[in-house]
Amino acid sequence: MQTSVKEHKTFGTDLEFEIDRKAIPSRWSVQIRPSMATQVISSYDFVNDESLDIDIAKIVDEVNKFAYASYIPIHIKLDEQNEVILSKGGEKKFDYFIEDKGLELSISTSKKESRIFYRNQIVSKTLFPCDFLSFQINILSGDAKTILTLNRDAIQTEYYQTLQQDVKNAALKVLSENNNRLDEELKKYASMYIELNTSEEQRKVMFGSVSLDDWKRLVVGENPSKLLEDILAYDSIIFKKDAYYSGEVQLKQSDDNTNTLEIIDNPHNSELLTFITHKFGNQKLRYYTIESEKGKVVYIELSKGNSEVIIDDWDIWFKQYLSLSHYSRNLMPCIDAYKALQIKENAVIWGCQDFTFSSIKQNYPKMVCPYIRVPKDGNMYWTNKLCESVSERLYQFVYDNRYDESVTMDQIKEAYQKFLNDTRSSVQELL
Repeated sequence: MQTSVKEHKTFGTDLEFEIDRKAIPSRWSVQIRPSMATQVISSYDFVNDESLDIDIAKIVDEVNKFAYASYIPIHIKLDEQNEVILSKGGEKKFDYFIEDKGLELSISTSKKESRIFYRNQIVSKTLFPCDFLSFQINILSGDAKTILTLNRDAIQTEYYQTLQQDVKNAALKVLSENNNRLDEELKKYASMYIELNTSEEQRKVMFGSVSLDDWKRLVVGENPSKLLEDILAYDSIIFKKDAYYSGEVQLKQSDDNTNTLEIIDNPHNSELLTFITHKFGNQKLRYYTIESEKGKVVYIELSKGNSEVIIDDWDIWFKQYLSLSHYSRNLMPCIDAYKALQIKENAVIWGCQDFTFSSIKQNYPKMVCPYIRVPKDGNMYWTNKLCESVSERLYQFVYDNRYDESVTMDQIKEAYQKFLNDTRSSVQELL
């Protein structure tokens, strides 16, 4: 390998070494992603090829990762093959430098994957998911000991939250100073990011009189497609989350001539739902199912009108609850019939939250579920079953965290007994 600035004046470091290895390794492992190693494996012919050069390919992949965002030219040469330029050096790797945060940053729509670098070297094992935008983040300041794990391929948990806040502040600064220079597609996603990450007062200070309604022109779906602004004009929106669906968002007008739109999307793609529910505000939420060839399909309906929660299929709801893996008990929607059980927001630790409307960015009534998940037949590593779990400690917890402070302890106990009686048939086969 050799670093150089000009052909006539070479300097830097030459590393030359021989690799002593088995021609055909007895075993190997690689990550299934595009790389030199996977290319070597896919092109290996055990009849005609004398060696399987996975170890060499892995070295090339590591050097390539090192070269990805390097400002220094990096060349590599294997045996008598032609020299390959992995990094030309000199070209700009990131679009913006935010000095007060010690960050370099590039911003794209969420269709691109975010990446984190520490002083131009990729941090490969830390993801940076974000709605609407993706970032290429280059951390320039700070000590590696407090930022990176020991093997330098992940961000330390303690630093991650700091990084999130720094990137958010840096991104808002970049967007406020460069809004007019963004391309039209990026403006649409940036305007949604800004709306969900700032208050109205902050937007006035940072953006002044700049229009931030580019999101209205975002085209959603295909055959048919609609502007996001027109979607928000519907009285009711039904979301169907299909885990097997990977195409573009599908839109379907309701068959009953009501002002209702159905949106079909992958459950892992939640940013559209996030923004729509944000713009709708606190409205009516309904969980229901429809029978299909593959069984019952879950739908979530968001409607304008009075704020309330409706669960139309407790059987399926409890089956989904049983499949959860965070802790043995979770929160759940609190419908009007059991409103005495509603507790305050953030009354429990992270991981206990309700899954029912997890992508809905609005507050809705929640209660503590009186059923817990326990190992079936005492085998903790296989299937679970539900078990009723109400006690004086549960009653006291709900009483201490009750949403309506006029609710009495007796009302809480009565509401739980009513809930257990009403739902016992739905959970019978799961007990």
